[in-house]
Amino acid sequence: MTSSQQYVDIYSFTSEENRRFARSNFTKLVHTNARFEGINTTLPQTQTIMDGMSVAGVPVEDVLTIVNLKRGWQYVTTETAEMTLDIEKAINKIVAAEDALVPGGLRQGQGGVNLGDEEFFEPPMVDEKTEQNYLQNVLQSDLTTTLFI
Repeated sequence: MTSSQQYVDIYSFTSEENRRFARSNFTKLVHTNARFEGINTTLPQTQTIMDGMSVAGVPVEDVLTIVNLKRGWQYVTTETAEMTLDIEKAINKIVAAEDALVPGGLRQGQGGVNLGDEEFFEPPMVDEKTEQNYLQNVLQSDLTTTLFI
């Protein structure tokens, strides 16, 4: 797809409708995000943790990650300002509070993600100006945000 292609959005939510939809799906969103972090709780276990209770057999680190993901989604659904790199950093500061060397900061060191099947992805070093430009280009793009395939 080239930047000149345009697709019609199949959904058209206002900002408030987007926030309401996210709030109504908190548990599913947190559960899905937790899976990306390698956490294998069930949906009911995730809800129990989000409700402030412990779950037998779930490590404290996993509980903290779930709680931080919940807090991140709470922040996202209450923030009304236009997206900026500073807001992205604030979200990272919340969700990576227990995991990152510098929560809320752009990655400065080496590191990567195990993709399974012995695949490992290490992203390139982060340049703040490049990230700022990328975000602005995405936000100003006329490409669709939803597309039925």
